[in-house]
Amino acid sequence: MDNRKIVISLFFTVFIDMMGFSIIFPLFPNLLKHFQEIDSTSFSSKILFSLPAYFSILKESPYYLVFIGGLISSLYSILQFLFSPIWGRMSDRLGRKKILLFTTFGSMFGYCIWIFSDNFNFFILSRIITGVMGGNISVASASMADISSEKDRAKFMGLIGAGIGLGFIFGPPIGGIISTLSANTSLQNSFPFLTIFPLTAIIAFLLASINFLILIFYYRETLLVKNSTYAKKIHPVLELKSSSSKELPIFCLLYFLFTFAFSGFEFSFNFYLSYFFKLSPEKIGFVFVYLGLIIVLIQGGVIRRISGKISEKKILRFGILFVLIGFALLTISENFNFTLFALFFTGVGSALINPSISAVTSVYSIASEQGKNLGILRGFASLARAFSPVVFGWIYFNFQHQSVF
Repeated sequence: MDNRKIVISLFFTVFIDMMGFSIIFPLFPNLLKHFQEIDSTSFSSKILFSLPAYFSILKESPYYLVFIGGLISSLYSILQFLFSPIWGRMSDRLGRKKILLFTTFGSMFGYCIWIFSDNFNFFILSRIITGVMGGNISVASASMADISSEKDRAKFMGLIGAGIGLGFIFGPPIGGIISTLSANTSLQNSFPFLTIFPLTAIIAFLLASINFLILIFYYRETLLVKNSTYAKKIHPVLELKSSSSKELPIFCLLYFLFTFAFSGFEFSFNFYLSYFFKLSPEKIGFVFVYLGLIIVLIQGGVIRRISGKISEKKILRFGILFVLIGFALLTISENFNFTLFALFFTGVGSALINPSISAVTSVYSIASEQGKNLGILRGFASLARAFSPVVFGWIYFNFQHQSVF
């Protein structure tokens, strides 16, 4: 079995899932405004666009659409969180490849609906489908565990975490930059049944299609012997008590709080750039390119140089300190250059926290629980991403961007 091809396939699978979640972030301000203007009668519009009134938020509020965007983002993550154990159990019975092919094809179908979502109903349907199918991260993690020994399991699980992190990093820039190409083409004029920013949706569909082909031709089944005991497993988050690591609850709490804060920041930051600095989706995308480059350079350069020389705990503490400084500076920022300066600290902190918290969890886990404990850790991150957009959207509504930061 060629494990290298399997690893590449699994890495690309989780990368596409998380990019599908975040690729739409820079588009939300313009996209939601578009649907609000052209589609006020569909079922989804009546439901979602009327919800803010129950929270005493009026349509005239400049932050009205932030809350709607938060609801839609949370819907995607909640579905991903709920379906993760379901796909995991099914893969234990039917095999990893069958479930990965099914969920990846489902994502293709969801993105295809997005391409042709000229009304709000279709757009919401596409997010529901891709959210459900995005729960296949648990299957990818299980497949990684299949091909890894106890000794190198943490390393292989780290690749899953890296794919998730890179999906978050590259999703917004790709979405924002390609949106300009969409605006500069006559696609929507020639084909009025296409969604706004159709090229972004098309790129998402093509990437999912490439992933599907990779799984067909590169990926091989890793579950050689089906084990019925896997089917009895509950959701990773609920398995916390069964771990022998006394430190794991602390690490899970830390990771939940960080992911809750950072994913909520990442979501609302798009509206901040759009409303406060009047940036287009393309320019918002370039801001995220800047943030992504910082994270990649720190993780690819600094972390590698200091790993083994500085303890994981110290790296984690430095990461938390940098994030705190970044958010504090953003709170008082009044101009764009200062915002970029503050974003540097936030990016460095994030780049230090993500790998170090996985590493320190691995250090405090016995060999037989490496994969399990890292799965529990990621489960808490998924739970945080499920609720942070709607919570931060509500905070943005009522208290504006300073309170978000």
